[in-house]
Amino acid sequence: GALLFDVGKLKIPGELLCKPMPLSPGEFQLLKSHVDFGLEMLRDTGILNRTVNDMVEFHHERHGGHGYPRGLQGSNIPIFGRIAGIVDCYDAITSPRPYARAMAPSNAVKRLYAWRDVDFQADLIEEFIQAIGAYPAGTLVELSNGEVGITTAGYRTRRLRPQLLVFLDRAGKQLQDPRPLDLAVTTHDSDGNLLEIVAGLDPASCNVDLSRLPV
Repeated sequence: GALLFDVGKLKIPGELLCKPMPLSPGEFQLLKSHVDFGLEMLRDTGILNRTVNDMVEFHHERHGGHGYPRGLQGSNIPIFGRIAGIVDCYDAITSPRPYARAMAPSNAVKRLYAWRDVDFQADLIEEFIQAIGAYPAGTLVELSNGEVGITTAGYRTRRLRPQLLVFLDRAGKQLQDPRPLDLAVTTHDSDGNLLEIVAGLDPASCNVDLSRLPV
C-alpha cells in the first residue's frame, strides 16, 4: 500500500508535478485526482486487497476533516489510511520538491509532532516517532566534540544514541574515509568527555555530497 498510494500520479502531467510555484485551483483539482486514478489502476490490475486500497484512497485525508477526496475526519478515516497519511507526509517533507527544500529528518519529526490532532491522530504520530527515533536514518547531526555525521541506524531502547557515519572532523574538514560510530557503545570522546548529539543539521549547511557517502 505504501509503495502504491501515489501510483495514480503516473497519469498526472509531469509539468504539473514539477511546477515550482503554487498550483492554480484547477491544477490542484487535477492533482487531487491522482487518488481516483490510483484506485482505477488497482482495479484494472486486479489488486483487491482492502488494506492496500485504503492506503491509496485515504492517504490524503486529515484528522481535522480538511483532507481529500472525501473530507473524512478522525476515526472515520480507515486506520491504514491514517498510517499512510503520516508516512506520505514524512516522505514528502524530507525529500527535495520543486517548490521546497528537503527538511532535515529531525526537524520533520518535530513538525509532525506539532501537527498532532490537527492533521494526524496524536497517538499514531507518537508511535511513528517511536518507530523511527528522534534522529531517523539520514539525519545530519553535530556531536559534542564538534564532529559531524549522518545517522545510519537507531535503537528502540536508546533513541538518543544511534549509529552514525562521521564525515567531518572537529575543524569541519571532510574525512577521506568516513568513520562508523556507535553512540550506544562509544559514550566518551578521546578527551574523556561525554560524547553525544547536540543538534540536528540542515543538509544545506554542510557542503558535502551526501549521495557519495557509503551509508
